[in-house]
Amino acid sequence: MMNSAITRVQAQYLEALLKAGSFAAAAQTLHISQPALTMQIQRLERIVGGALVNRASRPIQATPLAQKLLPHLLEVLRRFEDLEDAIADQQEHLKGHLHIAAIPTIAPYLLPTILPKLVDAHPDIQMDIEELPTEQLLEAILQERVDVGIMALPISHSLQHLDILPLWTERLWVYHLEGACQSAVTLDALKKWPTYLLAKGHCLRDHVMGLCDPTVSTQRQGLHYQSGSLETLMRLVDHQGGITIIPDMARNQLSKAQQAANTSAIASDLAQRQIVIVFKHTLQKKRLLEALRIGTLSYLQSHA
Repeated sequence: MMNSAITRVQAQYLEALLKAGSFAAAAQTLHISQPALTMQIQRLERIVGGALVNRASRPIQATPLAQKLLPHLLEVLRRFEDLEDAIADQQEHLKGHLHIAAIPTIAPYLLPTILPKLVDAHPDIQMDIEELPTEQLLEAILQERVDVGIMALPISHSLQHLDILPLWTERLWVYHLEGACQSAVTLDALKKWPTYLLAKGHCLRDHVMGLCDPTVSTQRQGLHYQSGSLETLMRLVDHQGGITIIPDMARNQLSKAQQAANTSAIASDLAQRQIVIVFKHTLQKKRLLEALRIGTLSYLQSHA
């Protein structure tokens, strides 16, 4: 029987230690002294009756005992965080922390525009941002490593465990050499062009493969090139010819002259994607979520 209660601080310190991989790095992350961290871990080990970390390994690893206990400790920590979020959500003054992930075909176009305005409007909120491909983004939300994700539909993955907040629908465009295509391109014509794709794991890649015939056309081109960046694919088209498919967000970054000369509409209702915010239904940060939604819609208004 345990001779004292496990504290939230001890659970937080163990999580930080295993993430950081060393006592020194974890202490720095937690903004405490290394002896203070060591003392709390030792107290926790006495309570549970065994070692929780292998101090001889580099980086430090969880022992079998810790591996059994850690899911329960982390679940308790997440529920404490939910309680704090629920309390903060009831305050008159908006504050708190929101961890946002966005897919790479959205993040560089949307986030630099909206986030500074959000922080200026609400100086007591903190936002952590990262770019993740769709599959990793969804996994991070389900594991509660990220609060919300900004992504695009359609996708092949199931979203049954997540809530979806629709934002807007944007068109997809053909990017090509100047004057290479007509102002509107049919799907039949699109399949004849050498097409350059985003790397596997990007939802836009899967969408484009449903519009084009990339396997055949890239073989004709004699070059099979995949990237995680739309900008890289557009530069490839500039130098090698062929086409790539870009969304409104990327097209908006081009000059009016480039939009007219280097992009063409796709004559199909399939050539569009829906921008959405996804999150777990247990998320307590409703007001922060609403602030993010309003901020993203302000982007749409500024580019109307």
